[in-house]
Amino acid sequence: MCLLPLSRMKPPRMPSRIELSGFSAPYASLTGTLALSASHLDLTRAMLTVGYPSARAAISVVGQWRAKMLQAMIKGYLNQDLTSTNYYRNLEQSEKVAVSFLMGQAFTYWFAEKHMHLPFLVHVQGTSGYNCTPSSATTPLKMGAVPTALRSRPDFIGFKLGHYHVFESKGRSKRPSNAERQKALYQASMISSINGLSPSTRVACFFVFKANGVVGIIEDPPVSERPFDLYFDTMSAIRKSFAFFLEPFFQQRAREVRNEFVGIEIDEGLTFAIDKKLLSLLDRDRKDPNKIQAESVLSFLEERGPMYVLLRDTDLSAGLNGTLLIENRPKPTQNIKKRRISP
Repeated sequence: MCLLPLSRMKPPRMPSRIELSGFSAPYASLTGTLALSASHLDLTRAMLTVGYPSARAAISVVGQWRAKMLQAMIKGYLNQDLTSTNYYRNLEQSEKVAVSFLMGQAFTYWFAEKHMHLPFLVHVQGTSGYNCTPSSATTPLKMGAVPTALRSRPDFIGFKLGHYHVFESKGRSKRPSNAERQKALYQASMISSINGLSPSTRVACFFVFKANGVVGIIEDPPVSERPFDLYFDTMSAIRKSFAFFLEPFFQQRAREVRNEFVGIEIDEGLTFAIDKKLLSLLDRDRKDPNKIQAESVLSFLEERGPMYVLLRDTDLSAGLNGTLLIENRPKPTQNIKKRRISP
């Protein structure tokens, strides 16, 4: 029997998973370990959806090229079973940091939508009406959280009708150190209120991209001892999250792709689409910003959410925000060599 040297042995296959802790009612059922069931299409749609407002605004300049780049990241750096590819593992460190950051955002959005049922995850610092001021609340600091720079803020706000959530999102190629986790816990717990409401959760997310699978480490700490009250224009955040569909290049090329959806191809065989009625609602808001309120959009999505969930399929990723990513590419076939058998 021939044994491989230890240096050449592959690590055992580890199912991709998320490890969750600290969640309280009504999200207490999340605490524990869950399978990470995201598909390539789910993550591509998430990559196209979440990010800084400036990234969404860049669509008007770079158009579909940006969409192709983002979907190529998921395809090129993660295998279908969510193990990282050789391309990812052999990136220069500075490149790996940037790619991990973007993929971490995508996984955070997938988690927020799939397990917390949130249609929106927005980076609010560049959003109209952004204002973050020290709060008078004095609640104890989460055990394990260590204060970071006072100007530091969490990354994202997730929201649906009547609920706000805080997210700190990080992507890594290695499991985070205790110091990194302590900093993320503090950043996530800094916000005391959002538009006058206490956040339902304050979530610190790490996603680690390994050769044998993705591991998500997600914690929900209570508020810190030096929290901030955050205010932002919810409708402005909604408009920016749909920037791709509101640009002229989309509206001029959009065609009906499914009943009640319109979209365009962002790559050969890959179509990004939006609920036609939702797009009409957003168009009315753009023409008369005082006419449509955020509650109208959120109520619309709340009502149609069950229908979106039913649309999900192996070739279609449907989001709670009324968007679809549809794959019509031919499936790869394996070339099987026939072995000649001697008589």
